[in-house]
Amino acid sequence: MIRLALGICIRAEGPDAFIEQADRAPFSLPGESGRLRRMVELLATPRPEEVVEQALACEPGASPPSELLHLLCEQGVLVRSPLGPQLIELHGRTLPQRDWPVVDPGYELRRVLRDNAGEVALVLPGPELEGASLATALRARHSARRFTGRVLAPADLGALLGLGAGAAQDPPLPMAPSGPPGHRTYPSAGALYPIEILVHAVRVEGLDPGVYLYQLLGHRLIRFAATEEAIEEAPSVDGMLRTNGVEGASLLVYLFMDFARPSLGKYGEKAYRMALFEAGHLAQNLLLVAAASGLAGVPLCGFDDEQLSLSAGLAFPQEAIVYAIAIGEEQVSGR
Repeated sequence: MIRLALGICIRAEGPDAFIEQADRAPFSLPGESGRLRRMVELLATPRPEEVVEQALACEPGASPPSELLHLLCEQGVLVRSPLGPQLIELHGRTLPQRDWPVVDPGYELRRVLRDNAGEVALVLPGPELEGASLATALRARHSARRFTGRVLAPADLGALLGLGAGAAQDPPLPMAPSGPPGHRTYPSAGALYPIEILVHAVRVEGLDPGVYLYQLLGHRLIRFAATEEAIEEAPSVDGMLRTNGVEGASLLVYLFMDFARPSLGKYGEKAYRMALFEAGHLAQNLLLVAAASGLAGVPLCGFDDEQLSLSAGLAFPQEAIVYAIAIGEEQVSGR
């Protein structure tokens, strides 16, 4: 794949082309204005080099298209990028290519233990949102990076997690044989719900600062065990927030995936794509509930996956955070 480099200015004067760059001396290409005009049209989006070469072969020029493209790459006018083919390959690996073994979700002991065991830190109030409408929440939702640092009440978390990520019926009976609790307020492929939720409490009433796991069955938060090494890495979260320009957030929600779960074998490598879809559904729910509650949030992906996952107490790379959301009361000008 090739693309135009940034900061390039190409001028045509009659049959000749003149190229100006911010960090290099300008140069001319006699008789090449037509082919360069065509090349610029093609490279409005990155394209395979052979496609551009074939298109330029139909235009008159002073040298073979391959030599022209090679010269422009040497001069920094064009940039060869392997990202497109890499993404194509990555996507292709998630396509069904063979029969994958289907493993009974009942074998997922680690997930079952997370859902039912642990030291209870906070039983959340029932999810309530009075006077909120979907239309109002959709219009109010926007990304905010400056927060007041307000201490959130347990009721705020009860609504956020109960409506954004909780059960849509009582009791939340599994929808797949021996599967995790369902039916929930967001969709999941095969009702397997591979995405789980950690809450990094920064300013929450009744919770010491730290990382907690949300248990849907009990609608509660439990203390999430972390090694001493992981706890030592916890200050890196402050660095992650600074990197993303976030100040004064009351909490962070981490969406993580356990790659070792055997039930993922139902979809093979496509399970990864489906899990990311689920994380997106779940994040949008959480952001809309926050907006309906008078709070704001911002989705984050600017973090070191390994460092953040380890600092949260996860067994990276088998367990990894794929999405993070900072939430709090927005700091508005004049407040």
